[in-house]
This record gives sequence, structure tokens and C-alpha cells, in this order.
Amino acid sequence: MRILCAFTYTLTLFPLLLSAQNRMGCKIDTALYYQNVLPAYNILRGDENLPKSISLKNFCPTPRNQGEYGTCVAWTSAYYARTIMLAQNYEWNKKEIESKAGSPFFVYEHIKSYSDKKCQEGTGLIIALEGLKQYGTLPFEEFSQKCGQKILAEHYPKAEFYKIGEYRRLFLANSKDKILPIKKALSQKKPVVIGLYCYFKSFIHTKDSLWKPTESELNTLDFNENGHALCLVGYNDEIQAFEAVNSWGEKWANKGFIWIPYKVLEKVCFEAYEMYENNDPKTHIAGEIKLQLAIGQEIPVRLKDGFYESNQIFQTGTLLKLSVANQEPVFLYAFSVDNRGNLTRIFPTDFASSPLLFPFGHLSLPDEKHYLQLSSQSATDYICVLYSKEKLHWQSFIEQFTALKGNLLERLQKILAGKLIPFQEINFQDIEKIKFGAKTLKGTILPIIIAIPKKT
Repeated sequence: MRILCAFTYTLTLFPLLLSAQNRMGCKIDTALYYQNVLPAYNILRGDENLPKSISLKNFCPTPRNQGEYGTCVAWTSAYYARTIMLAQNYEWNKKEIESKAGSPFFVYEHIKSYSDKKCQEGTGLIIALEGLKQYGTLPFEEFSQKCGQKILAEHYPKAEFYKIGEYRRLFLANSKDKILPIKKALSQKKPVVIGLYCYFKSFIHTKDSLWKPTESELNTLDFNENGHALCLVGYNDEIQAFEAVNSWGEKWANKGFIWIPYKVLEKVCFEAYEMYENNDPKTHIAGEIKLQLAIGQEIPVRLKDGFYESNQIFQTGTLLKLSVANQEPVFLYAFSVDNRGNLTRIFPTDFASSPLLFPFGHLSLPDEKHYLQLSSQSATDYICVLYSKEKLHWQSFIEQFTALKGNLLERLQKILAGKLIPFQEINFQDIEKIKFGAKTLKGTILPIIIAIPKKT
């Protein structure tokens, strides 16, 4: 089986010209930025039905001031975004939000450079997110010294609670569509952390609730300079703007919040990320797959001995596609293999794209513009889709699979020993539909295998 196209077709320190009350500190690190994988672009989260407005403001802690320190990335990620996520998950009231808000200082102490003794240099937003993923943080009240507080071994057990499971970049800096990915994330009640260039008088000294940069300011954008980090907490289509919270205290803008017009954000924002929770020890996976012809007609299948088989026999060269849905956040991997062991990567097709799907996603595989073509090499093609709660080393998996002997399932078991969810733990909900679920402590990867017989 092969994939066929359906169509032809350095870093500088931020200038210290700000007052002590309006410091920034978000470094642009191009190398790290492009290492962080992108989401699958054709994931659908009900684009046509997005709410006209969303606000996470009620879950946000009181805006505080980073003061004279270049710590904005830690404020944005640990104090604002992480707290908003936890406040929703645990239904914290306002008092709990304030007392349990995450400390930005714990994160920054982990990620600052060795030479940054006075917490002046700033760092990258990706580095802050990675710090939150690896170390977590503490409640603000328990780690509140703005710079230089000593981290103790006894801090780490409590910091585990604040760890994130993963983060994901929403678009490239030069993307023509930055608005929709951000709105999608916010519509899923996920705060979005952004890096932007806002070294303008209209932003730094504003007292308004809506940012109104001048044309001359926007014409002087220079993404070779470093910027600032904010947390987006909502959007409103009526005023065509995102609401952001800053780390310059309640005297700035509208009590620490500001609306950024969509058109402005498209110009000044160079990065944006969404985060998701650390994994539950118990694996929860549920999803549905539809095997379809290129014209969209669904192909009937039947469950047989733990795998699905097409009821039809196809000519070689037939074009197919998969419609894949998930209910829980998962890492998704898909490939095909024939009787001779020839393997084709279906998703991700390369080793740079993200396999991460957020809840209630829909994905067309290989993508909206490509199809799967049945090979002429064997009597049966097999498609394998892995719903995983942990990230796999995709390149290593492919290399191991190709090197091994045996049928598809035997090779899967050798590579993923102990991680595959046993078939008896999987709830196959319909023998004539590829619809399934599992809630188990036995394994973290749910395999779905589809056999497609061909005329020889």
C-alpha cells in the first residue's frame, strides 16, 4: 500500500528600555521552535460549530506583576495557564484558585541560564513549558521569592501535582491562519500561551481594554528581537479579538487583562502552544474508525478473532482513506503492511509531525488531499492504527518493525511487549463497526488491525 496524492499540486537579548514595572523576557529561539512538532493540520474539532465567544477568565488567578525580572514565560505558563487548567479540573473556587495558583519562580529557577543570577535574561517559552512538564511547580504561596529561592529535595513530591503531560505548537510563525487553531484550543477550554512582539508604546503604557497599535508600530515589527509572553483566556467574535492576561499587575490595561484584535495578533504573534494533562494511571481510550473509498463510501467490515476484515475484495490500485475519531487525548500512529512485509507510514508520515490528538478529534488519513492505494505485491493489505497513551519513538518503531520477522501482530508484540492492551480488555462495541473502548491498567496502547483482501 502506498500514499497517493489526489491532486497535483540567534538569538539576542531583549533591549532593556522598559521600566522595572514592564519587563518582558520571552526569547525567540528558532532552533528550538522548529524542533517542537506541529499538530496534524486536518484535525477537526467542529470548526463550523465553534462558539462565538469563550472565556476562561473566571478560572484565572489575580494578575500579578513580574516586576524587574525577565520571567514572563514562567508567569504565562505556570501561574496563569496551569492554574486555569487545574481550576477547571478540580472546580476550585476563587479562594482556592488564589491559594493554589502555580509559582512561576519554581519553574524559572529550573530553566534560567547559569549566568542569570538576577533573573534578568529571560528564556524561551518552549523551555518554560518543558520545565513545567519535567518539574511541575509549587503553590505560589510556598515558593514566592521572585529570584534566587533555593529549591529543596522536599519540594519535588508536591510539585508533581502541577506537571503537564504534553504541550504542542499550534502554528508556524509565518502561518497565514493563526486565529482558527487558537480558537479551537480555547473552545476546548484550554488556555493558550503565546509569544508575541509588543515592544510598542501603545501596548506598554495602555490603560485601555483593547490594544490599538498604530500602523507605524506594526510596520516596524522585527522578529529578530525577542518578545513577551501572554496567556490567552478567551475570544469574542463580536469584537473580533482574543482576551489575554499579562504579568504587569492590575494597574496595567484593564486590571491586567487586554483584548487583542485578531488582525493584530496575526501580525505580532510568533508562537502559540496548548497543553494537556498528565496521564491518568488507568488507561482510558475510546474511538471509532471508518474505512472508506476515495469517493467517501464506507466499506463494510466485520470483527473476526480480534481484528477487522473488509467484507469486500478489492482490485489492486483501489484508493482508500480512513476517518479516525478519538474521545480521549491519545498519541495516534498508523501504518500499513502487506504479506511480504512491505511497510508504509500513514500517520505521522514523517518524524517531525505531532501524533498527539486532543479529545473529540476527527482525522482524515493520510490527509484531506491524499489517499491510500492498494498494492499489487500480495493478496492482503493490513492497516494498523495504534491509539497510545504514551508517545512512541516513531522512527525507532518503524526500524524495529521492518527488521523483524513474523506476522503483524507478532512483530507488534515483540516491539511493544507489555504495552499492548490485551484483546480481552478491549470493548469492541459493534462487530460490523470499528468502534471500541478500553478502561484498564493492563497496557497503554490499543491496536486496531484491518485486513483488506485483494484480487490477485
